Amino acid sequence: MKINFEPNPEIALPQTQFNPDIHRTQYKYNYIQIFKDIAAVTGKQERIKFEKSMYRQLVLNDLWFIVTFIFKIPGANRPFVVDACKEVENGPDGWTMDLWARKHYKSSIITKARTLQRILKYPEKSTMIASHTRPIAKKFLRPIMYVLESDETLKTSFPDILYADPRQESNKWSEDDGIIVRGHNNARSEANVEAWGIKEGMPISVHFDWILLDDLETRDDIKNPNTVLKVRESVDLCTDLLTEDGSISVIGTPYSHEGVYIPFCRDKKNADGTPTFLYRKKPATDNGFRTGNPVLLSKINLENEFSRKGIYEANCQQLIDPTPLNSRKLEPKFLQFIDHEKIPATIHKFMSIDSAGNMFNKSTREDAWAILVIGVEPKRDELGASNIYIVDALISPLTETEAIEEIVRMYLRNGIIMQVGVEKESLSTTEIHVQNALKVYGRNLSIERETLKILRPANRNKIERIMKALEWPLFNSKIFMSKKVPIVYRERLLTELSRFPFWHDDGLDALSYIYDMINEYHFSYYIYENEEKPFEQEKRYRNHYNGTSTLAWMSV
Repeated sequence: MKINFEPNPEIALPQTQFNPDIHRTQYKYNYIQIFKDIAAVTGKQERIKFEKSMYRQLVLNDLWFIVTFIFKIPGANRPFVVDACKEVENGPDGWTMDLWARKHYKSSIITKARTLQRILKYPEKSTMIASHTRPIAKKFLRPIMYVLESDETLKTSFPDILYADPRQESNKWSEDDGIIVRGHNNARSEANVEAWGIKEGMPISVHFDWILLDDLETRDDIKNPNTVLKVRESVDLCTDLLTEDGSISVIGTPYSHEGVYIPFCRDKKNADGTPTFLYRKKPATDNGFRTGNPVLLSKINLENEFSRKGIYEANCQQLIDPTPLNSRKLEPKFLQFIDHEKIPATIHKFMSIDSAGNMFNKSTREDAWAILVIGVEPKRDELGASNIYIVDALISPLTETEAIEEIVRMYLRNGIIMQVGVEKESLSTTEIHVQNALKVYGRNLSIERETLKILRPANRNKIERIMKALEWPLFNSKIFMSKKVPIVYRERLLTELSRFPFWHDDGLDALSYIYDMINEYHFSYYIYENEEKPFEQEKRYRNHYNGTSTLAWMSV
């Protein structure tokens, strides 16, 4: 059924193909009856006046009307979109977190349509749209500017708020400075809508009534723990940019269980312990699993998403789950965190280095360097296994020059390290650079004296190698991590565990290599001066090369 939405050419309302399956039960208003009522008004001027009034009421009260008739978003005339619009309208006007599947209209409904509606309802108030970078935020502002400039029906229906020619009449009308409509309080520093980037220079000395954080997390950002931490800090600082009664809304798609959205925003609490944000999750299927029925996309299109993007990408973008639980290989809950002071003083320290190649171009690098200092307790329990302790760590994208500098700093600040293991693939020369850099500080590494070990994949499948090395000790509580390790690297390792094998595994790779190192390392023979209290005395070992007695932790 096609309804002519143009009873008068001066108003020029658009046309749409209504869906008879959802008209009677799901549309917010009976649009057919509205159009009939408009057409029934006698007299041209009276009909125009009545038509403008109805149009105005629909814009102020119906997000789906804005999405479909103002922004003209293709494909919006479907039950999922109609219901989603009503849910947003009926929910709180802020302090919400909406994680929806890609291509499911979240930004169209919440960021674009609702912002436009707020401008027309509250022209004296201000909104900030922020994304991970400012150019992305401007992409959300741009269509709002366009319809306010070009939609003649909208302008004639809201002559008290919208300028006929905003580029000439408004005090501010640009993507850089924001936009101002009629009714704006010129004493305020803030425009009606402004676009900013969360990772770059945020505004100061301004206060917004609404802050929309849309697309904070990207696939590239979550590879760098430092970037994740920076974005989290910026999100917290957004509260300083609110008016007294202002609110924040978070919109996006997660790429990590330890990123900006989850658990950081989702788990935020108010002073009384209640959740800060109302969490609304909308996966692409009715049960949140790939086996469920699609809520919007066709079955074949959803399957194509999985086929083209792979399991990890599709689970992130379509199921709002970066790691499906039934596919998880390593459980992060078994990694134990320990106060640094409680780590045994008797551990032997090893350094394991998983390199990311010669990545001099930061803009194109993908993998991260993983540099771990791991302590091995020189005794076995009743299971015949030793506890290991991650006492220092760095997992981050670096150039090779940066990585070598970090390796030297970590080596020097961790006391005596028995052995340094460096992964070597193809023609990599990282181990030579490490040797040369440490030699400057009087630290001499050599393969012959077992102070340097070349770590080789040896044609082993990486996933199987990591699983074989870590599954048993992890599940049997043999792996500890010091709480002194910076939180970004602790969370990075937890993320790798929770998403293994669907995500990067740089830290896990370096951790797994420790078992290659200790399996072949010849531990020293220890002589305790007091056999009754060996751990309270200075432990020494017999140097097998010259017969002298030296500190126990000095490498042979």
